[in-house]
Amino acid sequence: MKLYISHSHNPYYNLAVEEYLFRNEEDEVFMLWQNDRTAVVGKNQNIYTELNLEKVKAGGIKIARRITGGGAVYHDLGNLNYSYIGTAAMAGENSFLRFSEPIISALASLGVSVVLSGRNDLTVDGRKISGAAEHTEAGRTLHHGTLLFDSDLSMLSECLSVDREKLSSKGISSVSSRVTNIKPYLPKINGVAELISAIAKEISEKHGATLLPLPSCPEISELEEKYSSEGWLYPKRRLLSEYTRSYKRRFPFGSVEVLLSLSGEEIVSADISGDFFEGENFSLLKDAFLGEISELKSRIERRDLDGYIIGMRAGDLLELFELC
Repeated sequence: MKLYISHSHNPYYNLAVEEYLFRNEEDEVFMLWQNDRTAVVGKNQNIYTELNLEKVKAGGIKIARRITGGGAVYHDLGNLNYSYIGTAAMAGENSFLRFSEPIISALASLGVSVVLSGRNDLTVDGRKISGAAEHTEAGRTLHHGTLLFDSDLSMLSECLSVDREKLSSKGISSVSSRVTNIKPYLPKINGVAELISAIAKEISEKHGATLLPLPSCPEISELEEKYSSEGWLYPKRRLLSEYTRSYKRRFPFGSVEVLLSLSGEEIVSADISGDFFEGENFSLLKDAFLGEISELKSRIERRDLDGYIIGMRAGDLLELFELC
């Protein structure tokens, strides 16, 4: 395993380095990094509905979009991010449990008992300290997550516009009641820098990781330009009023919103957003919707939808479209 520690707090650079390592390294990679105040949305999320843009922009908080799915998160220098890149999980294997193990183990060595809860959260005493996300491509998985040490939780709550249905599904009333920092559980750790050193030491000793300097190359600069570009941050979407029908529902695997445009009785275009995690065939999902609307149910039933959105089955889409 190769271990990298970024000393930059620029979210666009850190995301660029992470993607470069994902696409170019053949070995397992573990990376620790921090961003200055940044609101980060998942690949398929709508910034306008997921963030309190007025608060974000007034506070001078950067906005970033990652290549993984999942929900919006808030980064500041009281938060530590980790990335684990390796061979994709086997069929039937819990990918999130496998890729979370090094950070769970490292925190356990420091005296903090962490549990993987739900689909992608790490919790302490029932409260969230980390949200993770993944992207799998060509047999490799990029897994990354936050780690709240001494983050400004009030700012986190104000910047993120979390769906009330999502909170209700977890039996809580607000973001602030759901999350917590782990600083009180680590009285011997004085600041994030010490936490980075402690986790790096554990990863090195337990996984035989070698600490290396981050690579520097034109491709990383190009990726950094992508991550900071308006086109990436605000992908072009038609106005809601331009669509004929809209469908939205929250499932255990995440929220899904589908917008359809019809010409007569034929679906001619579709848009999909949400905090779900993509399967490797996600880009082909829209094809399942296009065609005569009367045949939508049969088109859905013929598809292996788990290859498009992780955890989704045909019955879920039929429920979404009220075709049950």
